[in-house]
Amino acid sequence: MQNSNKNNSRNLQSRFYKILRRKVFFSNELKKALLVAYYEAKKNQTCVDLNLLLYGLLSQSESLACRLFLTALSKYQKNTSLNSKLIKNKIQKINKKNLKDKGLKNLSIEVLNENKKTPWLMPEVKQTIITSIDLALQSKKKIVVVTTKNVFFDLLSNELIRDSIRKLID
Repeated sequence: MQNSNKNNSRNLQSRFYKILRRKVFFSNELKKALLVAYYEAKKNQTCVDLNLLLYGLLSQSESLACRLFLTALSKYQKNTSLNSKLIKNKIQKINKKNLKDKGLKNLSIEVLNENKKTPWLMPEVKQTIITSIDLALQSKKKIVVVTTKNVFFDLLSNELIRDSIRKLID
């Protein structure tokens, strides 16, 4: 009886350690999207918010999120002439307008205190990335890659992002 309990506890421990040994990586497109959002925020002297993250995801024509967005948009509008360059320009105009409207050029001390390790990421962007990692970890693979698709689908659950996409389409 005790022997079987020891085996059960060893099995549970080995399963637990197997879960911990899984590795999570960001795809190259996601890294590029974060860099694009970072440099855009640096240029505007602000932090990376959800709109800038969306801009980073859609500004690359080869990213999975951009291809999904363009496919959905062309089916929605029955218009295949929309390309990533046009969308990138529209997103830049909307972001510049939002930055001027909200006066985001002044970085608040609270945001910097909340994000000591990455002061350029807003808390909601961090939460989006964490949720995307959790979604990617639902697969049974030992090595998990978080793609732009994971982040894009998590962004679509946010009402502010859906509003900015509606503005982008119109």
